[in-house]
Amino acid sequence: MYSQLNADDMKKAGDYTLSPIVVISKNTSDGSSTAKKVDITSLVMEIQLYEDINEKCLAGQLVCTDSTGLPNNFPMTGNELLQFKFGTPGSTRFYDFEKHPMVIYKIGQRMVYNPRSQVYILYFCSQEAFTNQTSKVRRSLTGDVSKMIGEVCNGELNIQKDVFIEPTRGQRKYVIPRWNPFHTLDFLCRNAQSKRFKNTGYKFFETADGFKCQSYESMLAVAPDTARPSMAKFVNQVANTRDAKGDRDILKEMQTISEYKILENFNTMKLLVTGALSSRVLKTDLFNKTFKNADFKYSDNYKELHHTEHDGSGAREDTKMTAPVYPFRNGKQLDDHPEGNYLHTSDTKKVHNDFDSVDDEDKIQIAKSQEVMFDSFKMRINLPGFTGLSAGDVVSVEIPLYEQLNKGDLDIDPYLSGRYLVSKITHKINPRETYNSMIVEVIKDSVKRPYYATDIEVEPVLHKGEKGKVYDNYSIDDGIFSLLS
Repeated sequence: MYSQLNADDMKKAGDYTLSPIVVISKNTSDGSSTAKKVDITSLVMEIQLYEDINEKCLAGQLVCTDSTGLPNNFPMTGNELLQFKFGTPGSTRFYDFEKHPMVIYKIGQRMVYNPRSQVYILYFCSQEAFTNQTSKVRRSLTGDVSKMIGEVCNGELNIQKDVFIEPTRGQRKYVIPRWNPFHTLDFLCRNAQSKRFKNTGYKFFETADGFKCQSYESMLAVAPDTARPSMAKFVNQVANTRDAKGDRDILKEMQTISEYKILENFNTMKLLVTGALSSRVLKTDLFNKTFKNADFKYSDNYKELHHTEHDGSGAREDTKMTAPVYPFRNGKQLDDHPEGNYLHTSDTKKVHNDFDSVDDEDKIQIAKSQEVMFDSFKMRINLPGFTGLSAGDVVSVEIPLYEQLNKGDLDIDPYLSGRYLVSKITHKINPRETYNSMIVEVIKDSVKRPYYATDIEVEPVLHKGEKGKVYDNYSIDDGIFSLLS
């Protein structure tokens, strides 16, 4: 991470290395079947590269200005390979598309730049995205879910990169009915239960290191009651970027936020509709022909899971919810209404396998709640580019409080600041310049300081006094019509 970066290899914050950008095509104007390469570095105005925990593969785009007529003369048809290597000097982590070329799958709208050149965008992604669209999983999978995920990655997807999978517990058996590999992985991730942590629900995504499949808790903690350390500290304030010798402190400059934007803060209606606060799952036992209900209550389960914030020792926090649950009405809280959101699962023990049943009904509810909660507090920050940062990393963010509590002080906002999970990184590189930037989206499910508690019961005005009446609208219309006639 930043502390391990050798700043002596850098001239300034945002410095980068970039190899020639090469396109490989078998489609040539002379009819030759020999693959041909062309260096398009001089044509590229900007490279955008995306890494996202909610996307299966790496993707990006090249903005090109072209006076050579490359799409016609090469020619380009949307299945060319793209090669280049990009990284931060002194970092051990970089994007190597020379070893694993990307695929150009689309040429965007072509526009006139000047009388002798045009502008267009080349869209690219990992080759595994193409493999997913050209293969099916049509077989049974047996064993623990992490083993199944590995089988699909090595089999139908034919992944040649490293794959990191969080171990799961419980034996399962599934018959996959001609699903695409990514669809299959989505199904398996929804049913995966962590071997080390309580929660279920995994994320499958690609980074510069390879493919990863892990739970939120695995991203937040290295072991029960041991939080994952923050990989960097980003600060949004005018920093003294000079060291003790008066030289520029490149590492401090790299961790200085130039701009930030709050994308999501809270949406209580969304929490209610999605069942993030409470839900009820109906589990059907197909062999014994029985069923049972399991209710989920967010405030009761919160303390059993790891969150972005912790008390310093690594222990889980139970008082710093991003969505504190207050009394609503009739002595109940907002998460005291599980009947508002129903889920269903089935137990197939002794139907087509003899495995011990995995008690997963509450895990399904927890996974759904976690997904929504992390999506409800989101921030976008702009930083100098650094390829050592990865989607799924934990970082600390400091945002100033713009209300001076003490004269001359600019204190830290206790709610916007704190530990975050990196959900998405967008690298922006201009090959014609020596500086690159990145846009980082960070999410969290807890705050640095607990929100103020309240004992005030929120009661809608309509519930005070007499209830509203129900009318027949036709009778009202008839009365109006009689007056008009």
